[in-house]
Amino acid sequence: MLVFSARGEPPFTIAYGNARGAACQGRVENILAGLSDRGNEPVSMMASFGPQVTLSGEMALRPVTKQFNWKILILWAVLVGGVVLMGWMALGLYREMNQKGGGQPSS
Repeated sequence: MLVFSARGEPPFTIAYGNARGAACQGRVENILAGLSDRGNEPVSMMASFGPQVTLSGEMALRPVTKQFNWKILILWAVLVGGVVLMGWMALGLYREMNQKGGGQPSS
């Protein structure tokens, strides 16, 4: 089944052949239920083809190369740095407690 849901003002353009396009994650039943809730809007079943226009050409057919995400690298660096800092502080506290008699109360 092929469903087109037009939004906005005509004329509409249907594009195909984009390697960068994301797959629709919605279920058809949900989409059709949303269309039936539109009220008394007229539904047109007529369509005509216009001239074929090449938008991006061969460039759109190439898969997207994954770029390095610096934000994630910085986030992990801050996280690991925080863990190292907390470990260093805990080690210093442990050593300080052992130097003062093992942290046991004096009698």
